[in-house]
Formats: sequence, structure tokens, C-alpha cells
Amino acid sequence: LKLLARVGVDPEDAQEAARMLARVWDPRDLRPGQRAAVLTQSDRLLSFRLALAPDRDIVIARDHTGGFIVEDQDRPTREVPTLDSGTIHTSLAAAAHRAGVPPGVLAEMIRAFSYDVDFERDIHPGSTFTVLYDRIEDEFGRPTRLGQMVYAEMVLDGRAIRLFRFTSLLAFAAAAAP
Repeated sequence: LKLLARVGVDPEDAQEAARMLARVWDPRDLRPGQRAAVLTQSDRLLSFRLALAPDRDIVIARDHTGGFIVEDQDRPTREVPTLDSGTIHTSLAAAAHRAGVPPGVLAEMIRAFSYDVDFERDIHPGSTFTVLYDRIEDEFGRPTRLGQMVYAEMVLDGRAIRLFRFTSLLAFAAAAAP
């Protein structure tokens, strides 16, 4: 409500928009840094879009009768396969950081290799890694979150250890069924 008042929206419109917003989301959950877009004509509110998450918006807009409607909308995203690799000079963490591997992907990779690799004894300068994971982007190409690790490889003293994400065909068929 204060946000709408700050941009000069008529107090009655702001109050009605706040009531509509409360139907699908608690306005007290608004946090610093959340993005919002307000479209007005003079002081009349035409629409208000609140980005709740990188892939979700709430939109309040005038309908053809002049009243407000509210919609909870999913923002389109796409999975982008991303391949990062590097050579370890001092530590896996430093090499992963240099290669641009997100911390969450590095943590997943370490968990996955923890059964096969002693990270204190097996990793030496010159060891290499490769990781393939899905990065989720919004419609503007901005990363919104990370998907799952699909493949990882570590080459330690000339020995390659490869891990692949396994997806059951039954699970895949069930997800694809109408």
C-alpha cells in the first residue's frame, strides 16, 4: 500500500489493489529488493506486477469493467545445459570458483564424489574436473536458479572417475503420460 502511495496512486485504488493482493499473497511478506512494476494513468492504477520469485509474479490489473483482477502467474523459464571445467592448483573450491561453478553445484558434486574420492589425499595440483548441470534462465536469459547436476568427472593422478545422473525410464514415462 505504501509502495503504491509513494508512486502517486489514488489511495482508493491502492486500497483495492492491496485487498486483491491479499487474496493470493500476504503483502506483509514483501521484502527489500523484490521487484515491482506499476502502470498508472494520472493517479489511476492500471496494473501492478510484483515479482515474488524469479519464475513467479502476481499481477493486479483493471478488467474491462474497471474493477481489478488478480493473477498468480508463472514466468516462463528454460533449462540451459552448462558445462564448466577446471584444473586444480590449490584446492577444488578455488578451481571451481575460477571456472564459474556455482557453490550449490560444487556442493552437489562433492557429495556425489564423496564415496569415491578422499578429498584430503586424492586431489593434487594438476587434477581436473568437469561438471555438466542445468542452469534455469528466465525469458530474458537471466539465471533464476540451478537445476540438477547431470554429469561430473574428476581426473585424479590420470584416473578418470565419471558420474552420471540416472533417470528411470518408468519415472520418465509416468511424467510424460497425459
